[in-house]
Amino acid sequence: MLGLQVLLFSSWLLVATAFDLTGMVVWNDVCPDAVSLGRGKVVLNNGQLGGSVTANGSFTIYNVPTGSHLLSVVAHDHSFDNLRVDVNNETAHVHPYTLGTPFNPPSTVSLSYPLKLTPKEKLDFFVPPHSFSLSGLLTNPMVLFGIGGLALFAINSLVDVNALQEAAKQGSESNASPPRLADGHDQIRGGPMKRGTKRTRR
Repeated sequence: MLGLQVLLFSSWLLVATAFDLTGMVVWNDVCPDAVSLGRGKVVLNNGQLGGSVTANGSFTIYNVPTGSHLLSVVAHDHSFDNLRVDVNNETAHVHPYTLGTPFNPPSTVSLSYPLKLTPKEKLDFFVPPHSFSLSGLLTNPMVLFGIGGLALFAINSLVDVNALQEAAKQGSESNASPPRLADGHDQIRGGPMKRGTKRTRR
């Protein structure tokens, strides 16, 4: 019986110390209404607690425990500032926060409560293709590298062709018919031999 009473008291104490965090998304030219926002949700500590944004822009995160929390907005097409929210038993103290900076100590700038969240910009995931530009193409380092490689290949090919032609010429000269041995022998003896019928001596 005593254990049940302790459990009930602990549950009551937890509910009594929890805080319902409320606020409003302020529509502007970036995001004029809930339809433009889509399924937006305000979350604490990367989704540990959260509340959906209603049609009029309001939201509530129930049973937020005492302590410091990082508040962010999850929206598909819009971005919002992040906030630090320090919750105590009765209220919340709000400070701006930039991701990547130390969480403690909090900023000396205080924001109003209930929260007012303003869409900062619309996210555009479509990037139109760039129009073709010959000058831009020729200034591309990769294109210049490719052109240089082709030029070197053409020069090497031309040198190889000239070398093959020269080798073929030298080969044809070396394969020419050698001088006749008889002619060489005749030259050594003083002249060519006379051809024809040998005359008999009388």
